[in-house]
Amino acid sequence: MQTALTRTLALAFALAAAPLASAQTTPAESGTPIFVQPPQQQTLQVVPGAPQVVITPTPQPAPDRFTVWGGVGTEFYVLPGVMIGASAPIGHLGKVNLALRASAEALLIPLPDANGPLPFVNVDLLLSGGGRGLRAYGGPSVGTIPGFAILLGGVGGVRGDFGAGPWGYFAEAKARVGFGAAGGGGVALFLPGVNLGVTYRF
Repeated sequence: MQTALTRTLALAFALAAAPLASAQTTPAESGTPIFVQPPQQQTLQVVPGAPQVVITPTPQPAPDRFTVWGGVGTEFYVLPGVMIGASAPIGHLGKVNLALRASAEALLIPLPDANGPLPFVNVDLLLSGGGRGLRAYGGPSVGTIPGFAILLGGVGGVRGDFGAGPWGYFAEAKARVGFGAAGGGGVALFLPGVNLGVTYRF
C-alpha cells in the first residue's frame, strides 16, 4: 500500500512539472521556426490623375537684338514728321529686357518762311518683354531740338512681327516737355505725338 502511494505521488509530481518545463523551453530549443518580419520600406507612389508638383527654374527672357526703326508720325499735335532710329540691347532687369534707342526726327512745318524741316534728336531707354509676338515697351526719353530746346519725357507703345522673318511693326505715343535752350526764350512747351512704322531685327 505504501509503495502504491509513493508511485502515485511521483506520477502526480511528474505531471505537474511537465507544463512548467514546457513553458521554460524557448522556441529555438523546441525546434519551432521563428519568422522575423523585415522592416517595411516607405515608398512614394504616384497616383494616376492626382495633381503633380513640378518645380522648374525661372527662365530668363530671350534677349532683344539690334533693331532699326523707321516710320512717320506727328509732333506738336498735328504737324507731320518722319523718324529713323536704331536700338541695341544693353541687358535685362529680372524678366524685363533693356534696350537703348537713338533716333532722329524731322518735323515738316508747312509755313512759307520755314527754313526746312525742324530736327529732333532723341535717346530712349526701352523696357520690354523678350521673345517675339505682340509686346509692349516703353521708358524715359531725353532729346533735343538743336539750338532751340531740351526735351524730357517718355515714350510707350506696342511692337510685333510680320511672321517669322526679321520685319516687324510698331505704334507708339510720346509725351515730352521742351525746355527752351539758346534761342528758345526759356519757355517750356508740351510736345505730345505719335509714331507708326516698321522695324528690322538683325
